[in-house]
Amino acid sequence: MLIVVLALAPLAIASIAQGVMHVRARQTAIDDLLRQTATYATHNEQNIFVGASHLLKGLAVRPELQAGPQVCGGLLKVSLLGLPSILNLSYVDAAGKPVCSATGKFDAADYSKFEWWKRIAARKTAGIPPVFYSSALRQEVLPYLQPVHDPSGAFQGVLIASLDLRWVSQTEPYGRLPPAALMLIADRNGTIIAANKPVPAGLNRAVSQSYADHKQHTFKAADGKEGRWRWTAEEIPGSRRLIAFAMPEPMPFGVTRLYLLGNILLPILMVILASVAMWLGTERFVIRWTTYLKRVSAAYAQNHFALELNELEEAPEEFRILGHEMKQMAGSIRDRDRTLNSALAQKSAMAREIHHRIKNNLQIVASLISLYSQNIADRPSQLAFAQILARVGALTLIQRLMEMNETTPIVDMRRLFAELADQMRTIAVESGIRYRLIVNSEDWLLPPDMATPAAFFAVEALTVELFSPQNDEARRDVEVFFGGDGPDHLILWVEDGIFDRASMNSGRPTPQRILGALAEQLKAEYWIEKTPAGKARLSLRLPIHSGTQGPAVRAPQPPPPELPPPAKSADGHSIH
Repeated sequence: MLIVVLALAPLAIASIAQGVMHVRARQTAIDDLLRQTATYATHNEQNIFVGASHLLKGLAVRPELQAGPQVCGGLLKVSLLGLPSILNLSYVDAAGKPVCSATGKFDAADYSKFEWWKRIAARKTAGIPPVFYSSALRQEVLPYLQPVHDPSGAFQGVLIASLDLRWVSQTEPYGRLPPAALMLIADRNGTIIAANKPVPAGLNRAVSQSYADHKQHTFKAADGKEGRWRWTAEEIPGSRRLIAFAMPEPMPFGVTRLYLLGNILLPILMVILASVAMWLGTERFVIRWTTYLKRVSAAYAQNHFALELNELEEAPEEFRILGHEMKQMAGSIRDRDRTLNSALAQKSAMAREIHHRIKNNLQIVASLISLYSQNIADRPSQLAFAQILARVGALTLIQRLMEMNETTPIVDMRRLFAELADQMRTIAVESGIRYRLIVNSEDWLLPPDMATPAAFFAVEALTVELFSPQNDEARRDVEVFFGGDGPDHLILWVEDGIFDRASMNSGRPTPQRILGALAEQLKAEYWIEKTPAGKARLSLRLPIHSGTQGPAVRAPQPPPPELPPPAKSADGHSIH
């Protein structure tokens, strides 16, 4: 699936890039259309302001304005003919008092009370103050002001053209704007002078700020309700006012953005569908059958060779061939297992027979040695024959314990030392020696090539004490321990009181030579030391991995017995 995604990624990226370029081109076309529409929509307003500006500039130099109210009024009345967008023309003197008008009525009795009066008296060019209510016309009008100066430049008054807001703001019945369009006239601070519909809060300031920052024909602005508008604005000639035309931007799923989303989402959807198709195909034609063959192989691994492969009849030919090959391989494994099990059973029977015969032969040897020892009268010779019988008995014991473990070549050392101690006690009783032997052995399983030298080492150590000549008849206490000594070693020690005199033995091999040979066979070390109680201790420390038939391991411990649930009284309480 990763390969499929990587293969389709260049196509998806190219499609997305193409979609982005198309959207940018479409946005440019929309901006061009918006500017053309704005030019058309605001053409009438621009003509109104330009016409009013020319008219007032021409009247401002006429001497009739200063010839009295009748002459001045006649001039203004004639000038107003044929101008439906101008409702009234008025002339106001330098003190703010109306002098004459085209209709004979005045919008206000005293113009000096308006906030803009002081500013217009100090300027030379025309201006457009905010809309105010005309008492003469009984409606709101947009004043267009032209200061009047004498040849010396002294301020003489103001010519005022009261513009009809229905013409200026494109409201009915003169409107020709689209229903969603918004047109407003505002100053550079965002103060609304006129608008064709209520302006969302904050939008007028955003428009003025955007125009001042960007100085471009088309820009975006947002109102306080997170609405987005596309704007174009131009300055009104001869003033610091803006006439702006706006259309709402398309909604998130409008034509333009929907086109952009389509160009982005379509390649992504194509990659997803291709990946899903690839996944479904591999799941149906590959993974389904590999999973089935995995279950079949697991069943064959558990010796369920009778399992049939009926479901593979619907699988592709390659999987059917593979399944039949697995079936044949399972049959071959089953036949081989039968042959191996038969050979293993035969080998086990032969091993048991060999161990049984070795044990019988050792018992015959022990019996013969015992018969010959009965004909010997002197005490040292009898003790020597008893020592030989002890070694043969230890070897017979190891053979018997190996036989009980069938084909597994291991010896239970705890049981070996327990039965070996019984043999030593029996020999001591038959020899008339007062002997006390304590054996403490941990549960360890050793291979025969480790167990045999270790057992002989113990027998040799015990017989040194047992068969050494003593002058007293005191009871002889001996203690034997076998167990772990760290993570990688075992230790065997025999504690009594005569190892320091072990070499004082005439007529038989020196015990140290025999003990050294056994320790060398086990790759071990041995030493004699004194205990705090004053006894001599013979210790043998051997590695766990000193055998060639495998390492020594701890015997598995049986689980602890489950305790019976506590009894309950008649009232349901537990009885402890």
